[in-house]
Amino acid sequence: MSNNTLIILLIIILVIGGGYYFLSQLDFQGPAPKTEIKSGFTEFSTEHTALYDVKNGKANGEANRSGKNQMFFFGLGVKNLPKVTGAKFYAVWLSRNANSAENKDMYYAGRLSPANEGLSKDAYVLGFTTKNDLRPLTRVRVTLEEKDDQIPETVVLEGNF
Repeated sequence: MSNNTLIILLIIILVIGGGYYFLSQLDFQGPAPKTEIKSGFTEFSTEHTALYDVKNGKANGEANRSGKNQMFFFGLGVKNLPKVTGAKFYAVWLSRNANSAENKDMYYAGRLSPANEGLSKDAYVLGFTTKNDLRPLTRVRVTLEEKDDQIPETVVLEGNF
């Protein structure tokens, strides 16, 4: 998958997130974060971060976030992740900083979904909007999960805003 395809994938994620906002159908409700999250904030431009494979594999990706009209937009696209089987799945976590190793500081952003087959067979995406200002959560981690218990398991990709 080329960089242009990844960029198109991320644009699709942001458009979908914007659609959810305008339809007022999505107000992300994950577990209560243990870090202080403020509701309402000033607008900020789109920020990007690269995601790197922590296992020295081929997987990589990009996360984007922005704030407008009192809404926080988040989009993530990854490629070259092995296909998951059985009950396993990939999840996205946000945390306050790079040194946040303990689960108490992790914010569950959601499960990755397989991307459109036309883009890539090994690509996954996640997009959401919320009224909460998640800018203090600068660390992004993608984990491989075996249990749906909202406890981070094996980190496969990570990056920092």
